[in-house]
Amino acid sequence: MSIFKLPLKDFADIATTLRNQFADNFLSPREVVYATYFMGSPEMPEYKKHAINYWAERLYIANYLAYEYQYGENTTITIQRLEEKDLSGNLIPERALAEKLRLLRYNLYTNAGKSFVSEEDLTKLSRLIEYITFLLLGSSKCPPNDATEANSGHR
Repeated sequence: MSIFKLPLKDFADIATTLRNQFADNFLSPREVVYATYFMGSPEMPEYKKHAINYWAERLYIANYLAYEYQYGENTTITIQRLEEKDLSGNLIPERALAEKLRLLRYNLYTNAGKSFVSEEDLTKLSRLIEYITFLLLGSSKCPPNDATEANSGHR
């Protein structure tokens, strides 16, 4: 097991694609409640844009920390905070997005299994990977759920 420090371009492409194609599926239920209570509506495009950028930055920091913690030779780890322009990338296809997100999830951990990412951010990452994978498979190609089609008429 080895850790790879993903290039900033990958984080920019991830953030750009999420902002443009998956913003409506990005917020967690807790974030929706927060946005509704404090902002009036979670549907505000600026709120979603900032939520995606901050999340991408936290994952960038977590990946950087995991890499430096594992392989760094310095006693001090310094990470430059990202600016909005740093997270302006290219739209990438859903398959490439899913692959980059899977690669990122793997590279958030040191060889000893330590991570610097929050449980909430990791849950969101896993949820996005599952959602995009489902879209790629297409709902008509998914195997029947035991509780629905497979048992229909056999109760």
